[in-house]
Amino acid sequence: MGKFTARNDVALERLIENHMMSIVDAVRSNMEPIAILLRGSFGRGEGSVAVIDGGYQFYSDYEIDVVTYSPGYRGLFKDLSRRFTDELKVETSLRWVRPDFLEKHRTGPFVTGREPISISTYESRYGSMVIFGEDFVAKSAEIDPVQIDKVSGIYLMLNRMAESMMNMESTGGKANKNRDSYYWYNKTILACAEALLLNWEKYHYSYAERGRRFERLAGERLGFLEDDGKKLSGLVRRATQYKLMPDPRLYSEPAADLWSDAIPLIDRVFRTLVGEILGIEASVYENYPKRYLSAIAVRSKRKWLTATGEKMLEVYRSLRARHIPVGLFRERDLSEVVYANVPLVFRSQCGGDYTAILQAASSAMKPLGKLEPGGDRQYLRDKLTWMWKVYCYG
Repeated sequence: MGKFTARNDVALERLIENHMMSIVDAVRSNMEPIAILLRGSFGRGEGSVAVIDGGYQFYSDYEIDVVTYSPGYRGLFKDLSRRFTDELKVETSLRWVRPDFLEKHRTGPFVTGREPISISTYESRYGSMVIFGEDFVAKSAEIDPVQIDKVSGIYLMLNRMAESMMNMESTGGKANKNRDSYYWYNKTILACAEALLLNWEKYHYSYAERGRRFERLAGERLGFLEDDGKKLSGLVRRATQYKLMPDPRLYSEPAADLWSDAIPLIDRVFRTLVGEILGIEASVYENYPKRYLSAIAVRSKRKWLTATGEKMLEVYRSLRARHIPVGLFRERDLSEVVYANVPLVFRSQCGGDYTAILQAASSAMKPLGKLEPGGDRQYLRDKLTWMWKVYCYG
């Protein structure tokens, strides 16, 4: 196992090291940060890189945190993200984080106190690598994964559902067997295991260790899936292997068949989690959005200043997208309205008659903007994932 990946490949490790040096040099030529962190899969030594025809195919992104007091460099970091994505042929994102983000448990500009510990905070503490500057990560307080807010697992699954729907246009074809056909399927299967481990208080920052833990616990903890427990366990095993050592040969089935088979299973996991964590009985999805929004509102208990800051951010995102939804100045966060509808539209993507669910989603999505009457599943999917990109992503 190397420093950045699970592959024992000296040339690959040297290539990634050179990439990191180039990014650090570019940042420092414009400003002097307190530190620069490599997060995500590469930051924990589990970056996904396939060897295809003697070359490297990067599946994981470079996730870079630049630590500085001023948020005024975010435009610079956005420009550098585009530049290095183009130059390195690896999706690269640089973001600004405040020096106290591990104490506040939040990276955004509107922070009035400590937020609940999220998966992102925990993994930044244990699954990131300092590539320049002060190693304040190692000096920060320990985080027990048991302390992670279990709602983080629900958001993780919702984001993976939305991302997968946004990419189903390219993954739906039976003849399409390139890496994009399986990437989001794989991530969504892993999200099921990760959310369950979090709920079982057995979460870990490492993909490899999560895979081992899920394997050990699956037999005794997946009873709610009945005979499909073994099926999910096998899917997670293959997904973990694909994540650590991606090999196209691990997936021989057409992507459309994989999704058709997995969506009902993913849906059952999600329903179980929202029932146990949020107390929402989701057997009838037609009533789900309203119940989800009520449950989230009860749990959030936000201060007035925090709520105002979030609404200001919504206004900014709306103006940037040139989209003024009718629900912009209502009490509900638009991001939560989006999340309330994701499982309904996701469930409808595997075929069958989901007229009632789609009608419920269409009605519940009204605060997000005007919809065409009688929109089908693809229309609602396209509208909802665009809203997700505007109000939930990044």
